[in-house]
Amino acid sequence: MSSSYSLVILAAGKGTRMEQSTLKQLMLLRGKPMLLYSLLEAEKINEIKEIIVLGPQSALGSIEDTVLRYQIKKEVRFLEGGSSRQESVYLGVKEAKCDQVIIHEAARPLVKAKYFEELISDSSKNTVFGQDIPFTVLYREGAQVSGNIERDRIFNVELPHKYDRGDLLTAHEKAIESGKKYTEDASILFDAGISAKILPGHPENIKVTY
Repeated sequence: MSSSYSLVILAAGKGTRMEQSTLKQLMLLRGKPMLLYSLLEAEKINEIKEIIVLGPQSALGSIEDTVLRYQIKKEVRFLEGGSSRQESVYLGVKEAKCDQVIIHEAARPLVKAKYFEELISDSSKNTVFGQDIPFTVLYREGAQVSGNIERDRIFNVELPHKYDRGDLLTAHEKAIESGKKYTEDASILFDAGISAKILPGHPENIKVTY
């Protein structure tokens, strides 16, 4: 029997860096709203049983209307996102029905179905995509160079990610207790003492803010 996954799509960002009146996740990209590209690729994956889209409260109706127009066949639920990315993930994962979850973001519309398949087929229960850093990165204190970073020990985090739902909830709840803030989930797991495997990422799978 194949595994079952809940796909959590983060679409709650305000898109302030885009400097546009339309939410970036609903901006047209080759004639389709940006959010739709991730949903259409997820449609191709049998193991994905439901999709949870988190958006701003003020735009949830527009997001739902947009998705319904394209007649996505999988179950899609719409939830109000949190005040931060971290909170949005937690809210979405809490509502997930499956024991395994995939986290993605609407701002990466170039995702392909095969990326979801790579995560699902990997034997590790917590798996992330990462790309090597192709340039030199240094530490600084103010305007002064303060140290070197070993480039071969760091990587650029790329979504989507796959997680055991219980592991991810445990890690998020520890983060809430500690009051620490994070910008992605592999680091939340690491600080909770839970490991995640890194798969080679896809350079073309950029965020639109790139």
